[in-house]
Amino acid sequence: MDLSKFSLSQWYLLILIVGAILVASRYTYRKVMAAGKVLFTEQTFLFGIAILILTILASLRTGLGDTSNYINIFHRLPTDWSSFIDILSEYTEKGFYLLNFIIKKIFGDNQNIYLFITSFITIGGVAFFSYRNSSNPGICMLIYILSGSYVAGMNGVRQALVTGIFVVFYKFIERRNYIQYIIVCLLLSTIHTSALVLIPMIFILNIKEWSRGTYILLSATFGLYIAYPLFAGVLGQVLAGSAYEVYSNGIQNFTNGGANVLRAIILFIPIVLSFLFKENLKKKNPNFNMLLNASILNFMFMLLATVRSWIFARFCIYFNPFSYVLLIECIEVSGKKNRQILYIACILLYGLFFYYEMRTSVYAF
Repeated sequence: MDLSKFSLSQWYLLILIVGAILVASRYTYRKVMAAGKVLFTEQTFLFGIAILILTILASLRTGLGDTSNYINIFHRLPTDWSSFIDILSEYTEKGFYLLNFIIKKIFGDNQNIYLFITSFITIGGVAFFSYRNSSNPGICMLIYILSGSYVAGMNGVRQALVTGIFVVFYKFIERRNYIQYIIVCLLLSTIHTSALVLIPMIFILNIKEWSRGTYILLSATFGLYIAYPLFAGVLGQVLAGSAYEVYSNGIQNFTNGGANVLRAIILFIPIVLSFLFKENLKKKNPNFNMLLNASILNFMFMLLATVRSWIFARFCIYFNPFSYVLLIECIEVSGKKNRQILYIACILLYGLFFYYEMRTSVYAF
């Protein structure tokens, strides 16, 4: 069963099956005991089964985006340490190749095991984040699939790996363990250099929700959008001479093709809802400010991506999980009468978006 060869009808069947398990995990809570100790709850078990299914299916793919390139990299790497050290100097993001080497050294030249491990880090990290921060992690992970993030993680493998680790260790910011957080970000930058952008999150995520800082962040977002020609020139000069110089011309010359504005609108909805329900969210979720600020950054990068260059949308991989959790939290505090209607509307609309996403992205590879 090769996920990369799924038709749209097969994708929707998969979503129906996994979605049913995820939704069931919301309404099931029975402790499983052994020797007087709680081993796990049925809620955790069902949620874990759904994540395992997603991981296994992702490990069976042969295509989807640049998967084949990563498989080739994995196969070409030597298992001898001396030979690996000799070729390591050729690569800039050495941490990613070291991870490949370790997997191959321990488990052999098996691409399915390689894809399983990398997919588990990616999907498992987001699932852990959703479970710890969302009132309804099942629906949160369903949105993760329907939004296209599940598929996107099989394209931008290195950034998806960074995301799976970042959303677990972002808690260092909340606990004021800044040195540990910076060390994690520096290590992640050896997997993908763009992870360095996560270091300023120490300041941004700590901005108080819907305070002056929030409005400054939103103003900066729209300001960058309006002043894009000037901003693009500066960014192009920064990228010049780096490993990402290839993106420079596309950013400055408007030749790279941009994202559909619909994507930016979708990411703006949780921000609007959070303003409407801000008082309830402040009482309910102690991490409301972090969810909000990360969601604003997510919207900012996607808004810039709508101008002309898809490079900005790559940063959304890091912040998408925050937007999904924020959306769920907004629905949860909307009141009993509205909650069920909003959940149904959310799933239906994201289901339609998934069709659009697959038609315009996956099948365009």
